[in-house]
Amino acid sequence: QFATNEDILLKFIRVSAEGYGGMRFAEHNNRKSTTKALLNFFDDRKYLLKQRVLSNLEKGLTDIEIIGTHLEFCRELNINEARPYILDFILNEQAKSNDIDDYMSLYVSLGGPTADLLPVFDKITDLNGYLLMFMVKLLQETNPLLVIEKLLICLHSDETSPERKIETARHLSQLGNQEGFSYLISKFQIGKIAPFEIQGNIKIWGVETEWAVKQLKPLMS
Repeated sequence: QFATNEDILLKFIRVSAEGYGGMRFAEHNNRKSTTKALLNFFDDRKYLLKQRVLSNLEKGLTDIEIIGTHLEFCRELNINEARPYILDFILNEQAKSNDIDDYMSLYVSLGGPTADLLPVFDKITDLNGYLLMFMVKLLQETNPLLVIEKLLICLHSDETSPERKIETARHLSQLGNQEGFSYLISKFQIGKIAPFEIQGNIKIWGVETEWAVKQLKPLMS
């Protein structure tokens, strides 16, 4: 428990560099979390935390870790009003590389439209990286055509690893793209079970059933 007045504690938020995910990190390493302590201290007056976090965001923050701390408060306090600031941090890349996906998930969970995140998706050049497939899963329901376009680039690129091409083809098939399904079929051998790398919990029957059966017939002999 803190032995100081509330205003000093609220001012401390602006300089707290615990970062996004700081509470989880502290818990896993048997440490005390400042963010969690402040949430507990103001448990019956969380509106004070909300007001201060929004005020700090409005005034502007530049330190990546301090930004992360504020967004952790936004998550814990469900501060929907913070969406414009969160989007700004995302689009201006004011986040650690391993936090950007968490920021996007937070933005969407607070009611932000996934379409606002399309500029990030458009700029992805690492076809083998985590971020591409994270955004594919995030956007495939709301922006399937743009996702298919990106996945086809990934499938055709010489820079894409064989494992990523399989993953890409599975997502394309799930989205009803015949080219993705055909790529998967090309990995089958007559009379043998599906290769392990194309098995998984992604539905690949998004393509039209009659067409898919025709593609599979040569493997059924």
